[in-house]
Amino acid sequence: TVLAQRTLQALTLVGEAGLGKSRLLAEFQTALEAHPQPFWLLLGRAQLRGELQPYGLLRNLIACRLQIADSDDAEGARHKLVDGVLPLLGDEASVHLLGHLIGLDFSRSPHVAAVSKDARQLRDRAFGAALLFLQRLAESDGSALVVLLDDLHWADDGSLDFVAHLLQSARGLPLLLVMLARPALFERRPAWGQVDAPHRRIDVVALGHDDSGTLADALLQRLPGVPAALRDILTRRAEGNPFYMEELLMMLIDDGVIVVDHQAGDPATPAWSVVSDRLVAAHVPTTLTGVLQARLDALRTSEKTALQQASVIGPVFWDDALANIDPAAPSELPGASFVERHATSAFDGTRERAFTHHLLHQVTYDTVLKRNKQLYHAQAARWLSAPMVGRSGEHLATTAEHYERAGNRAEALKYFERAADEAELRFANTAAREHARHALALTESGDTEMRWKLLGLLYRVADIQGDRTEQERVLGEMVVLAEMLDHLEKRAQLAFRRSLLADRRADFTGEIAHARDCVALAEPGGLWAQAATAYCQWAAALMRLGDSDAARERAQAGLAAARRSREAKPEAQLHSVIGSIEVGAGRYTEGVEHLTQALSLARAGGHRRLEGVVLSNLSDALSAIGDFVAALPHLEAGLEISRAIGNRAAEAIALATLGPLRLCLHDVAAAVSESREAVRLSRETGDAFVEAHGLMNLGEALSAATQEDEAAACYAGSVALFERLGM
Repeated sequence: TVLAQRTLQALTLVGEAGLGKSRLLAEFQTALEAHPQPFWLLLGRAQLRGELQPYGLLRNLIACRLQIADSDDAEGARHKLVDGVLPLLGDEASVHLLGHLIGLDFSRSPHVAAVSKDARQLRDRAFGAALLFLQRLAESDGSALVVLLDDLHWADDGSLDFVAHLLQSARGLPLLLVMLARPALFERRPAWGQVDAPHRRIDVVALGHDDSGTLADALLQRLPGVPAALRDILTRRAEGNPFYMEELLMMLIDDGVIVVDHQAGDPATPAWSVVSDRLVAAHVPTTLTGVLQARLDALRTSEKTALQQASVIGPVFWDDALANIDPAAPSELPGASFVERHATSAFDGTRERAFTHHLLHQVTYDTVLKRNKQLYHAQAARWLSAPMVGRSGEHLATTAEHYERAGNRAEALKYFERAADEAELRFANTAAREHARHALALTESGDTEMRWKLLGLLYRVADIQGDRTEQERVLGEMVVLAEMLDHLEKRAQLAFRRSLLADRRADFTGEIAHARDCVALAEPGGLWAQAATAYCQWAAALMRLGDSDAARERAQAGLAAARRSREAKPEAQLHSVIGSIEVGAGRYTEGVEHLTQALSLARAGGHRRLEGVVLSNLSDALSAIGDFVAALPHLEAGLEISRAIGNRAAEAIALATLGPLRLCLHDVAAAVSESREAVRLSRETGDAFVEAHGLMNLGEALSAATQEDEAAACYAGSVALFERLGM
């Protein structure tokens, strides 16, 4: 508590003083070093374009703590993680899942293999392991945790999700979390920081007139007398930007307006003087970008070239990577006002440096000639890909971008494809979508197989995220490809995906038509698994339209196809549908038997998504016979699974079912809350069928809560939706 209070006081003071966020962090770290209280310090910094590296900031945080370098071979990196985390967690499975999430490739671990079909479960369990690691670290000696996260605006969505999870879950943890970001973070996540945990937001503001003068005096303190014109240049042109003021000063030194005499005064603080004629004639650029360009132009040719080559590698770069472009470049880099050396390096055996400001990096990069950019990017890509043997999940997107900017479409496509696959497997859906889109843009028009694969990935991710518009767009492209390929299995697959999208939109007539098309293609070709899943869609749609006999007939045909396929998943799906049909027809014993068999098959095959759906259906069956107490844990377990794997459509269904069950158990408040959430989620995913049921259930709950007017409105909305659906 004392540490937190003093920290907030210090941060508030430097924030109000108008210091930039990087300076703020540097001042804070300096203050921490002198603090008498023991604590664990963990540092994490997102990199430019880091939003495309799944869990990159989380990986950086853990790697920094455990001294895992990017240049470590795969086995060495895994050993460092296990040696550093296992003694605290005591659970090998958690360590392997955490390592795999951050890209250390534990795919051969049986613990990872057990959840390989469930990316959301992998992510959630790894998040739990990371949180427990922090807790155990604090408990190991009773010290507080200080976590500093810089440049959060560049962090990937997965890492931001972890930070949000940490804020929500770390109750009672002696944690001081200091996050620094530019306003761009709030464009991506407007509600960021609005948490229940005690927190303070400090906005760094521009310097006021008086503070600008104070900073100018500090910057010019080595001059025996400060000309008013010089002070005015710094304060007026910079408009309260401390970095601008510092760069203006350095430009004036570069131009000889201010002369630094290293022979006079203390060697550590040489004497300064002003050349009056040059001050009068000084041409001061009107923008910060202009000042930075002027400073670059004042460098020796060899210095400027080395800095340009470094800018192609990135805002953070390494001497070995730079030497791979030009062996002489590392020794030609200009001084500390342009680049700074980091205390540690992501790659062992080579010095890590960074541009002193992201804008300086961008301005430098923009001065590189196009023909040189391509050459330098190609050399950077080759260097970066060399240490990646066995560590394929960590720098794929960065390497892909270097190859793309080098004009090497084939290599860029290969790396973007791999990046998309890796991201999907680790439930980094936003990154998976972006990488797949990028890869699609690089494919040749005739590369139909690659385009089909990438579009399939985009379809799956959009389905998980509930983005029906994106699913429709992707299917439109797949229709064109299917006609070009004239491939039976792909045409059947496309028909099934169209049926699935129709189901998500509660278009049951369309769902039946597309499922029928899939069966007509799959059965003659002996594609029994595809036929079985299509029959399942067909039967479910008929059941929702109230035609139980036809639904039972289609489901039985599907069950026969599933058995011929010798695949357990479609058989489990068909048992689940048949169970629901039987329950709807009042044949409860037969229904529960089918649902129990479906649950057993789903669990045996590790099909968590299906398990969640079956549990909800089983709860329905138990509710239908009045056993509400037994029904509740099944439904809650199904809801937990759907949430854990990110199945928002199934989550909405479970919540819509949970409302009436809560009413039967006389929990009116919970019934209202969960029915509202069901309506909200179903609207987000575009499922009018579930929305209609959710509104009906919400009306029941509101009526029980004596909120009659709102209940009536919900009933009216439900009736309108059912009529629109022809139900």
